Amino acid sequence: MSSFTLQKVLLSLLLLANVAIAVRFSFTIQEVDVVVTRDISEDDLLLAIASTAGGNTIKDSWPVGEVEADTIVPPNDTVKYMQEIDVPESALNLSVAIGGFNTNDTDEEMAMSKQSIDTCPMTTNTPAGFVEGVVAVAAAIPGPQALPARLLSLAIGALGDLGNCTGAVVIGNALYTKDQMDTLEQNKPTCEMKSYGYEKPGLCGFGNSNYSVTYCLERLDAKTESAAAIGSPSLAALATALAVAILYSGL
Repeated sequence: MSSFTLQKVLLSLLLLANVAIAVRFSFTIQEVDVVVTRDISEDDLLLAIASTAGGNTIKDSWPVGEVEADTIVPPNDTVKYMQEIDVPESALNLSVAIGGFNTNDTDEEMAMSKQSIDTCPMTTNTPAGFVEGVVAVAAAIPGPQALPARLLSLAIGALGDLGNCTGAVVIGNALYTKDQMDTLEQNKPTCEMKSYGYEKPGLCGFGNSNYSVTYCLERLDAKTESAAAIGSPSLAALATALAVAILYSGL
């Protein structure tokens, strides 16, 4: 076997090792229960998900449209409020932040028009800072200097235009440890429901907005003994080190 062919084989093995030591999960917002809107009669809802695992953060957002109090918003056949996440075997946890924002009517019209053309999730310009705030929650929670989600939610909840009642209605964090992820079986999601409420600006009525969100984490990859063996950090590190050493030796 020529040295060039051997190098190609080793590079392929390196890529395979990187894939093998990551496990794919999906995080889904199953439904949003709108109990009390932030606005007087209805909210123009934007949903966002941001996840961090192994130092890598990804984000998605979806314009939902007009929602009224005492209604439930589930995913539909066209749009799923879902994010697929590759969690490295070396990651100690998976941090997922979720957010909901009441946009103004102009932002909603632009978002829905854009989505109908592209048929894909997108983020409007005005609440972009809110989406980045959701990303900050996901990235910060596992760290040693993590800002508490509740404190950040209060700060973000205060943002918005008091004249048209824009602002946050949901912001929270779900943290899954490595042990919790390891216990999940393929296609058997674990779900949780949480409620969120924030004080309304004075022109938007009295009391707090009130939303409840049901979300689920699901393992997409099957558990196998061979995969577990390949995914062992010590074996993966040994295989990677061996391959790199051979590559650089010029064999």
